[in-house]
Formats: sequence, structure tokens, C-alpha cells
Amino acid sequence: MHDSDMTLAEFMEWQRLNDSQVAEVVGVDRSQISRLRRRLVSPSFDTARRLHEFTKGVVTIPEMGAVDHHAEPAE
Repeated sequence: MHDSDMTLAEFMEWQRLNDSQVAEVVGVDRSQISRLRRRLVSPSFDTARRLHEFTKGVVTIPEMGAVDHHAEPAE
């Protein structure tokens, strides 16, 4: 089912994961995963990177709306 990008909520449903399970692996609080899953907030770039790695690229950093504040501005 992962031919294209999935949202975090879709990935978690597909893998039958709950907020606590994802939070433990990614290293953030359960409530933060809940807010991210429901798209109430955007993750930091670091959290988005860890989620991207955890989902093996199925959930992408741009899909999560994360911005790398350390990136060089485009000219």
C-alpha cells in the first residue's frame, strides 16, 4: 500500500501502531505524536527526520510540513 507518500496517521494505521509505540522509538512524548498524527502541529526537522527513518521513507519530511531552520537559504 505504500506506493506513494503516506501521512503519519495512515502509516500508523497500516502498521497497527499506537502513539506510545511510535513515541518510544522516535524519542518524543506520546502527546507530541498524537498532535503530529492529527496534524495539529508540524514537527521539528529533527523529529521529522527520525519519523522518516522509522517509517523507512514512507512518511516523507515534506509531507509532515517540517522546515529545516539550519538549511542555507536559497538564492
